[in-house]
Amino acid sequence: MAWCGAGFGVGAGQAPSFPRSVPRPRSTSTWLGAPLQQLPTPALTLDQATMRRNAERMRERCQALGLRLRPHVKTHKTLEGAELATGGTRRGIVVSTLAEARFFAAGGFDDILYAYPLPGGRLEECAALAQRLEAFQLLLDSRQALALLRRRPLPPGKRWLVWLKLDCGNGRAGVRPTDPSAMALARAIAEEAPEEVTLVGVYAHCGNTYGCRDVQAVQAIARATTSAVLDFVTALRQAGVPCPQASIGSTPSCSHPVPEMAQLTEVHPGNYLLYDLQQTLLGSCLPEEVAIRVLTRVIGHYPHRNQLLVDCGWAALSLHGRDQSPAGCAAIEGHPELRLVGLTQEHGQVGAVDGQLDFGRYPLGSILALIPFHVPGRGEECGRRTLAGGCCTPCPPGFGVSEPCGHADTRCQPCAHNRTFSAVSSAEEPCLPCTPCPLPPARPCTPARDTLCTHEELVTVDPSPAPPELVLPPPEASGEDIIPVYCSLLAAVVVGLLAYVAFKWQKQQLAKARAGDVGTCPEGEKLHSDSGVFLDTHSLQEPHQPGKAPYPEGHPLSAVPPQRQEELERLLESGGPGGDWRSLAARLGFGPEAIGTFGRGRAPTRTLLSAWASTEGATLESLCQALGAIGRQDAARGLAGPGDATSAV
Repeated sequence: MAWCGAGFGVGAGQAPSFPRSVPRPRSTSTWLGAPLQQLPTPALTLDQATMRRNAERMRERCQALGLRLRPHVKTHKTLEGAELATGGTRRGIVVSTLAEARFFAAGGFDDILYAYPLPGGRLEECAALAQRLEAFQLLLDSRQALALLRRRPLPPGKRWLVWLKLDCGNGRAGVRPTDPSAMALARAIAEEAPEEVTLVGVYAHCGNTYGCRDVQAVQAIARATTSAVLDFVTALRQAGVPCPQASIGSTPSCSHPVPEMAQLTEVHPGNYLLYDLQQTLLGSCLPEEVAIRVLTRVIGHYPHRNQLLVDCGWAALSLHGRDQSPAGCAAIEGHPELRLVGLTQEHGQVGAVDGQLDFGRYPLGSILALIPFHVPGRGEECGRRTLAGGCCTPCPPGFGVSEPCGHADTRCQPCAHNRTFSAVSSAEEPCLPCTPCPLPPARPCTPARDTLCTHEELVTVDPSPAPPELVLPPPEASGEDIIPVYCSLLAAVVVGLLAYVAFKWQKQQLAKARAGDVGTCPEGEKLHSDSGVFLDTHSLQEPHQPGKAPYPEGHPLSAVPPQRQEELERLLESGGPGGDWRSLAARLGFGPEAIGTFGRGRAPTRTLLSAWASTEGATLESLCQALGAIGRQDAARGLAGPGDATSAV
């Protein structure tokens, strides 16, 4: 088997191509033709022939459906891989960072779509790319982002090329196509300033296919996403809004496309060029179609704990899959008797699947080939590198850069609650100040998410209104001044009464809404048909004991008595049948970086549930469904408490 080594030595797992302006510690051409045993480890290796076949198969699928293929290049981040994926045209790719966009533009690529909500603080970088390229395209999902573009018009002959990002169930970025605001935003992009901004099309990501168990489930999501996008495009055209392009994509959905996708104009998968262990479990590919391996050397024998130590840690691999597959973060090729049981930054621990290890079979210095659960993502910020040529480690959401990397790696610091935030994984961005709101915010600022300000047309009353300040007239006020003062006092009293009435009305509405989340049937309502859990809604609305409720008003768990909140945290942190809080976090859509951040605190479950509460669709019902999905019916029943839950089983 012919292999191509990429990203060797310290920091392997990085993108194999170095920006030309950065000194290379050793040219990758040095390793061409060298035996694998000579490579310094950990080493990321790619099978060129397998990559070529994967690229050809995806092009053939798209041609059969009459679709344009716009490959996402964030997985491999190489000029060679992008040229292979585009069939040599070097046109029509998707990137996730501006560093990637600059790198591929410098490599001769054009028609680049930056598939990330417009970052306001980096508008000038976007403008430079838009002027440099024939077609540099952006995603928008808010009126605020459109206003930013309007305030920064491009030179004559250039316009901002914009795709409207739709959220068709993935639950990350985008506007929901069923929301009236989506139609209004599309019309604004297309019509407010056509000489400055052009609506290219609509774009949706099928990232929720990664939560599927088989091909049929993947195809069901692909079919639903396609239908939602096409219905929205039809509504736009009926309203007189031109929308030339419609694009969806993910590697699982495009590896087994459904016929309905032929009505779209393009798709944007990315991982398919390499594939990985996760894709084999999803049914996207066969094991022999996985082109990536991470080579590692045995560096220690530890019979007392029945383990080998290898020189590959999470810095060269990935934490994806730790709680999602029997093999964990990686499978060990050719050694079904071994399992990767632990990862630190630079080390891996390998144990036996069953029984005692035969250490003589794995001498010190011998090489093992790991098949990653998910393709390593260490190259994500390779526009910024250490002086030694390694990729700078990005700070996860909720953390900002306190000291940029140079001689040493990036230093991160946690963002301050209600003061600063960082919503992205970045090796460059510090914590940003929270947006101040003129009205009480709809959602407060958290370390990983900015404030969501209340729109002035949707004003809500502060649930704890301060009493109006009464200004008494000074003793020397004349008689003619007293009447206006008393009128002011009367007006203040009236305003206070109105605020009190509004406050009481809002509390009633919140109680009704909370009852709607958990059901109102006196006998208890079934929350999840698969788990067979019933909750007594009266017990869920028991008054909180003072000082013991860890979740604020409005949190989905605020209606649950404090002792049951604490019991839920204890169950998920102490183990038991099924998954723990990490499994729940993955089920709720959080990635490895966020999960790692939760785990750094003393109360990871509380941190997780506080972050989850600010996501769309966070209800008690969805939490119980997630608990049931990871096999923690005991925790779901615990939300109702002893005697309040019954099982249909």
